[in-house]
Amino acid sequence: MVPLPPTVRLFLRRIDEQWFRYHQLFRDFLRHRLSRDTPERVTQLHRLASDWCAEHGFISEAVDHALAAGDEQRAVSIVENDGLTMVANSQMATLIGLAGKLPPGAVRSHPRLQLALAWANIVLHRIGSAEQALELLDATLDSCGLPADEIADIRAEAGVVRGVSDLRSDRLAGIDDHIALCLQRRDRLRPFSVASAANVATFAAAYRYDLDEVNRVQA
Repeated sequence: MVPLPPTVRLFLRRIDEQWFRYHQLFRDFLRHRLSRDTPERVTQLHRLASDWCAEHGFISEAVDHALAAGDEQRAVSIVENDGLTMVANSQMATLIGLAGKLPPGAVRSHPRLQLALAWANIVLHRIGSAEQALELLDATLDSCGLPADEIADIRAEAGVVRGVSDLRSDRLAGIDDHIALCLQRRDRLRPFSVASAANVATFAAAYRYDLDEVNRVQA
C-alpha cells in the first residue's frame, strides 16, 4: 500500500486495509464547492459512480447514485438486471428494500423486476406479496416488448413461484400445470428455478402418496 502524506491523512478515515473515506466535514466541504462552482458535473459524477458501483457489485450504492443523478430508469434497470442474482445469493430483503427506493410506476411496469420480487417474497414466506408481484407481472408481460423466448422463460419461472405459493397454501390442484413449462424449458432456465420446480413436483407427488413419481422426479 502506498503511504499517504501526513497532510492527506488529516482528511481521510480508514475503512479497511484497502479503502479510505474522506472525513465527513471535508467531504461536505468538497461537495458544497462542487455544487457551487460546477453544478453540471454533479449529475455526470453520479452517473459515473453508478456505473462503477454496478460493475463492481455494489448494487445499493449504484442505485443511490443513479437516483441522485435523476436517472430513474437506470436505477430500475440495475435492480432488474441483478434482482434474480440477489435472490440466488439470499439477498431477498436487500432486493425488496432497493425496489422500495424506486418509482412505484416504474417498478410495476417491469415484469422481470416483478419476477425477482415474487421470488424474494415467496422465499421469505410472504405469500400475499409474492402473489401481488405475479399479478403485476401478468398485467405487463405481453406489452413489455421483450423477445418471445424471454417472455416464455419469465412465464415458466413465474409458474414455479405460483407452485411454491400453492404448495405453502395447501392448494394442490393445478400445481403440476404451474411447473410444467419450467420443466419443459429446464435447459434454458436458472438451476435454482429448475430445482425449485422439481422440489414442488416432489412434494406434490408425496402428498398424493405417489412414491414412484417422487423417485422419478428426484432421479
